[in-house]
Amino acid sequence: MKQIEKLKKLISQPAHEVSDSTSETNDSAQETSTAVIWWKKAQAFSAIFLKVFLAFLFVMLIIHTIIELFRYDLVIKPFDMPFNLGRQGYTGTVVARRLQDDMDNNRETINRSSAQGAVQGIALAQFTELQKQQQIEIPTVGLSLNTIIHQLRKMLGIKQRNIKGDVVLKGDLFYMTLRITDKPAIPIRPHTDIDVVIKRAAEQVLKILEPLTFGLNYYINNKRRDLESLINQIRQVNRFQKTTLSEKEEAIALTLEGCLLKLQAKQSDKALLNQALDKFNQAQALAPNIRVIFRMKGDTRQDLKEFDKAIAEYRAAIDIDTRLAGGIDVQWALALIGKRKQVADSVQFENEADKKAILARYQHAIMAKYQEASQNDPDNPWVYASWGERLAVEFKDYAGAYQKLAIAQAKNANYALTYAHWGDALQKEGDQLKKDKQTSWREKYQAAIEQYEKAVKLDSSIAWMYGNWAAAQYSLGQYEKAIVPYRKAMKLKPHDWWNYTSLCVTLYRLNRYEETITACQEALVKKTDHHWSRIRLLEAFLMQNQWQNALTECQILLESSDIKRGPKASAYALCGITQLKLNQVEVAMKNCQTALSLYRDEDFAYWCFGEAFMLQKQPAAAAALYEKAVDLKPEKAFYYYKWGEALAESQQYEQAILSFQKAIQFDNGRNLSQQVLALLEKAQQSISMKSDAK
Repeated sequence: MKQIEKLKKLISQPAHEVSDSTSETNDSAQETSTAVIWWKKAQAFSAIFLKVFLAFLFVMLIIHTIIELFRYDLVIKPFDMPFNLGRQGYTGTVVARRLQDDMDNNRETINRSSAQGAVQGIALAQFTELQKQQQIEIPTVGLSLNTIIHQLRKMLGIKQRNIKGDVVLKGDLFYMTLRITDKPAIPIRPHTDIDVVIKRAAEQVLKILEPLTFGLNYYINNKRRDLESLINQIRQVNRFQKTTLSEKEEAIALTLEGCLLKLQAKQSDKALLNQALDKFNQAQALAPNIRVIFRMKGDTRQDLKEFDKAIAEYRAAIDIDTRLAGGIDVQWALALIGKRKQVADSVQFENEADKKAILARYQHAIMAKYQEASQNDPDNPWVYASWGERLAVEFKDYAGAYQKLAIAQAKNANYALTYAHWGDALQKEGDQLKKDKQTSWREKYQAAIEQYEKAVKLDSSIAWMYGNWAAAQYSLGQYEKAIVPYRKAMKLKPHDWWNYTSLCVTLYRLNRYEETITACQEALVKKTDHHWSRIRLLEAFLMQNQWQNALTECQILLESSDIKRGPKASAYALCGITQLKLNQVEVAMKNCQTALSLYRDEDFAYWCFGEAFMLQKQPAAAAALYEKAVDLKPEKAFYYYKWGEALAESQQYEQAILSFQKAIQFDNGRNLSQQVLALLEKAQQSISMKSDAK
């Protein structure tokens, strides 16, 4: 009955109260359902994300494994070490890591010196792709990715090269033996310091595994013996191993043999240059994708004056790989410069305007190529250094040259060639100002000297920088100072005749005739047909009263078939002086006259005639001839001395004293000064006696 009553009450309630209650219940149910749905979605998303993330990691691991599987072809294994060294911290793994570090340091040193070396004085041999440098992994002990990769290589038959070795202590010396896969065992020269032994080992490893890197560095720095030794080492491997050299290794050997022939060849020695070119062609046939071979072919073509063919080789090199091609673009520009000179000297132009137009087109092409080089290799300071130097030397655009050199300095403030070429540009401008008789030429030479000083502080291994530095000092009359850099250049590049010749002339200027004789003889060993060196040698023999030696040099000069007009006139005059000393007066006078007929301003000829008149006791006539010699060479102390001597003999003491004073001034305390002082005092005494007599 109670339940029936409740039901009646419920039925009798208003309709809107019932609907409100139902709505509240439905809303609560919907909220609960939505939360459940979102939770399930979050769980599903998390599961999917985790699966995708794990799959991504797995794929990346597989990709990394595949890359590593085919990437490393050289592994340094821990070395076998003496127990007492291990206790000092030199474990096998530590030695392996130090070997790797020293190899990297050696590579950096080689690449830096290769980028700063020079070929034929100005053309930089910059090989940015010397050879692919192997990545070296030092394996660790235990289960690791390295171990898995090593096992996979063995399973797949992928050849793995290993470097391993052992160190033995005998007395105070450490002995190391290196063992490289498929190579003979390499004993390392012992030393008391284990670190020195490791450094030597690193160098040997690189020589064996990256011979092209070392070989090109030897070529650039003119190290012929080292290059020969490296080539022999490569060839001996082929001789004593059962396996022959691979095609790439054979190509490397041929390339280095070509480089050696280029070093042995003088620029005019076409036979050796063509042999070098043949070696490069053989190397190219075996390894057509090594860019440096085309580069070397192009440089050889330039030496042969085949500039169009050189450009074709540089174009082929860039087609192989356009990366960091600025150095090759520079060589291309230098080939265009050579072609421009060739056209200017050999082509018959219709008129001067036609010649200027054609040469202007070449100049435009040269500048365009340098611009392209700067775009292809914008961070390479050599591009701008070469550009600036050529603007000064070839086109006399000194303002433009200094602008490009400033850019090179901004790219790398420690790049030695920038300062060296800056010095070249300043020296060239100094030459021009001196020729035009401008007073500021000395400032340019002094500024050039300062630039060369900066250059050699940054890199003391480049011979021509010392030679050019000495030349600037010579131009300022700093002969004593010039000797040191000339000798340094000779030491760095002993086969370069130019530095020997320059030293010969410098010592001659200092009146150090004994040293002049030695230096000139050394210069003539390097270049037997350099007539001016022989003339300086002849004059030095005269100053040392070695008449027969002087006469021998005379005969060599006059018998030369290729001697030019200027040195030939000097030779005849000096021969005449020599013959006068030997009392061969008639033939001497004939030779002196021949000298004047060849060149009216030959100062040696006036010296010759002056000597003849002094022998004939005609000092006044001799004085007039010595005066002409002084007019031609107003800074030559010896001529003032001879002039003063003739004036004193003719009792013109006041003028003689002035001449002797000039001789002392220009001799600047050298060998002649003491002799002149004695004559000066004698002339002054003669004036005093003459005055007393009055």
